[in-house]
Amino acid sequence: MREASEDETIRSLVPYMHAETHAAGEVLFKEGDLANRLYLIQHGRVRLPELGKVVSDGQVFGEVGLFAPQNMRTVSAVCEDDCRLYTITRETVLELYYQNPKFGLFLIRLVAGLVFESQATRNAMRA
Repeated sequence: MREASEDETIRSLVPYMHAETHAAGEVLFKEGDLANRLYLIQHGRVRLPELGKVVSDGQVFGEVGLFAPQNMRTVSAVCEDDCRLYTITRETVLELYYQNPKFGLFLIRLVAGLVFESQATRNAMRA
């Protein structure tokens, strides 16, 4: 049920998004850059090198920086393949966050999931 709700939430964002294509190897943003957009992968893979993680079709990334102090990116993002991405501006994300409780909860879950994942990675490295 939660998965269906998340898919529904993502689909509801598409009318507010703009499609972009990016070549393999292209840097979308670097750690420390200003976070001005959230991304949804329609097709392709994007590497987040500082996390040792690759995200792919249907996944959202770039959300943490939108809420970070000074709106700074906390990691870099590099296209592993030729990618087709949907983007949505920070201003629109914040507007939807305040207007749509389902979207707000979706974003909170995304950020919390990354916090838990990061903590598990750190604990594994210490062991």
